[in-house]
Amino acid sequence: MSFHRSALSRRLRGPMIAVALLGLICASACGQSGSGADESATEDPHAQAADLNARGILQYRDGSLPLAIQLFRRAMKLDAGNAEYPNNLGMCYLRLEEPAAAIDPFKRAVAIQGEHPLYHYNLGLAYRDLGYADHMIAAFEKAIELDPRHFDALAELGLFLARNGRAAEAEPILLRASLLRANFELENQLGVARMELGRLAEAEVSLRKSVQLNPQFYLSRYNLGVLLQKKQSYAEAEAQYLAALHANPEYFLARYNLAIVQQRQSKTAAARASLREFLREAPAAMYRERKDAEALLAEWN
Repeated sequence: MSFHRSALSRRLRGPMIAVALLGLICASACGQSGSGADESATEDPHAQAADLNARGILQYRDGSLPLAIQLFRRAMKLDAGNAEYPNNLGMCYLRLEEPAAAIDPFKRAVAIQGEHPLYHYNLGLAYRDLGYADHMIAAFEKAIELDPRHFDALAELGLFLARNGRAAEAEPILLRASLLRANFELENQLGVARMELGRLAEAEVSLRKSVQLNPQFYLSRYNLGVLLQKKQSYAEAEAQYLAALHANPEYFLARYNLAIVQQRQSKTAAARASLREFLREAPAAMYRERKDAEALLAEWN
């Protein structure tokens, strides 16, 4: 019986934490048309740069990233003191999944306007994608220092710490993020961290909240089942494992644990059936679990 640290959406993008889109762009983008605007209409380099940036934003949103990169680079040459332009260039490289190329633009944005938390956060995203954990943590912590309510930085940092076995550090950070915005994945991970710390009552509150926010999220169902199994609430644990399997029939650990709690309730026939199904479906890579299942099946026959 083991709980599962949620892997979550890739880079936490999607419903919870989209990569911060092009910092501080609204003013420069308003009222701009496409890439055909006449850049020579004014001799003011700052105005020209703003026009190029606005056109780059439109290309970014249309998915024309090579053209957006050209436009942001031209804007940077005309106005080297505007942090928005290198930040937007870095965002293009993140979207292209080229985090190494994003580092220098984000560092430039930070050097120009180091008091803005967004630029530190985006730099942290690039470090995260490169696997530079220490640099990533420092960047996210700086973003949080500048804006203690920076949800994205809190969530990214808390989830990274939780997934890497640092539950004591992760728990208060995840709690701060969860108080800012209700999210089922965050609540699941908060519940797992609290379980690791032995705070089962608090863990149950978080996992039940995750289930309430998204009844189809199989990991929170599974983790709640593990917690209930620890409490010897076997009937409730069985219901959660069945719900996890309904949401994701290929989550084989739920099938294995289901057999255990069924046997604890003297449902031996159902437990044997669950183990047989587990052995039919579980991949060979789950060697330890398969070996244990075979031993239990022989014991229960």
